[in-house]
Amino acid sequence: MSNRRNGMLLLALAVLAFWLGMLWQRHLYEDRCLDLGGGREPGGYPVCVVVKEPAS
Repeated sequence: MSNRRNGMLLLALAVLAFWLGMLWQRHLYEDRCLDLGGGREPGGYPVCVVVKEPAS
């Protein structure tokens, strides 16, 4: 029974680590996007859009 419990605990920790990693990655992506002058979710699309003005 101890092996089964340890296995479930290991699985739960792996899922938690993955979820926390995805949250951290989302934070870094949004921060980088805003630093570049882009906007978040333009038109409802979850992408970073940086608008550059054409050189005259």
